[in-house]
Amino acid sequence: KKTGTKKKKRNRKKNKKKKAPAVVIPEALKQPSRAIGPGGRLVLYEHAQLRLYHTTRTVIRLGLYDGDTVVAVKRTPLHPDEDEREKDLREKDLFKKLRHDNIAKYYDYVVEGDASRGFLLYLALEPCVVLSPGGQAQSCTLRRWAASPAPRGRRAPAAKLAVARGMCEGLRYLHDDA
Repeated sequence: KKTGTKKKKRNRKKNKKKKAPAVVIPEALKQPSRAIGPGGRLVLYEHAQLRLYHTTRTVIRLGLYDGDTVVAVKRTPLHPDEDEREKDLREKDLFKKLRHDNIAKYYDYVVEGDASRGFLLYLALEPCVVLSPGGQAQSCTLRRWAASPAPRGRRAPAAKLAVARGMCEGLRYLHDDA
């Protein structure tokens, strides 16, 4: 058991050393924007090029947290039933405690709305994006990676293995350490 504990500590130290590359948003794309939540700590950029994902229920856009941290802001409706809404917010609190390189970092949340219009949950998360030369934000998800053309027509086995290993490390953390 002692060697397992040492290994977990070593993995945690290794995970703390890695840093995600900073995302820099061009000034022209920062308008229009709107501040949400108490004190306006979360700014949501409304520009269409900064939208990462959109369905009828969920929208993910880039935003700014605490004035200097670029975040992915996920907006999703909360359940109209108060008990279900509380359950959703408890799950959000669990997510707040997770710390691993292969799991998006959680920053903060805001709930907007009321019982008559409905409630919206805004989650500020670590972005996994790249900006194209034209300024279009593109999500760096596994789905996008798999669908993008590979160099020389095929993904190298080592690249596939690295992605699979990262997914397994994140899952192991969720099951064993979280």
